[in-house]
Amino acid sequence: ISSIREEKKHSISSVIGKKYDLQTNQVRECLRPRKISVSEYSCQALPSPIINLGFPKMGSSSAHAFFGCGGLTSMHYRCNYAKACAECIRESIEAGEPPFSRCDKADAYTQI
Repeated sequence: ISSIREEKKHSISSVIGKKYDLQTNQVRECLRPRKISVSEYSCQALPSPIINLGFPKMGSSSAHAFFGCGGLTSMHYRCNYAKACAECIRESIEAGEPPFSRCDKADAYTQI
């Protein structure tokens, strides 16, 4: 049992060591927030809606939480109470309307 504990302790410290420098007691550089490294001209509001296209398990829930935390209205998978985003988009296109016209309005759609 003690050898299992030692293995577990070693594996945990190796994971922590990748994110946290144990010698300096600081978060590693790659995980620190960066200072703005782009011109102010580049820091303009993005046109809305923001559409995240991706495959399942690609961070769409995290993107949804990020936009919500920032005060934006975000839809994740369901674009209204009863329908998935893909359904209301399909209905809109079939009716000859803009793609999101039959979906609830949002600043970001994170899983279509």
